[in-house]
Amino acid sequence: MPDEPYFEVASGKELREKYGLTARNCPTIHLDSSRVPAQFRQWISLAERWGIGDDLIREDCVHKATAEELRELLAFGDAYDTVLTEWLAGSEADSPQPTQEYIAFTCLGMAWDLARVLAKKDEDKRWVV
Repeated sequence: MPDEPYFEVASGKELREKYGLTARNCPTIHLDSSRVPAQFRQWISLAERWGIGDDLIREDCVHKATAEELRELLAFGDAYDTVLTEWLAGSEADSPQPTQEYIAFTCLGMAWDLARVLAKKDEDKRWVV
């Protein structure tokens, strides 16, 4: 039917292979610090590294991260509740066009959550904090 949007159903593995949705094709993210609340600007570099909008690419990046990168990402967890309650759950959450910065910090939270789950699954890894 021509009026219906196109949907594709496939496994994550199939979509990664078909569309190159891997860490190798991770987008470069540059954030405008003036669009980030001052108290969260210290986390901009992490948001630029992990604030990947595509779920499959972000997941692949987390899985392929070095131990040091994962330690840095997991350290963000101490601040995430504050970022979430003071900014991400605020008025911009209702915006039909959130800023790139807002989206990147939201995706950073998703990357942190995945790293936390992986760390709990494999507590014998040296990078677990």
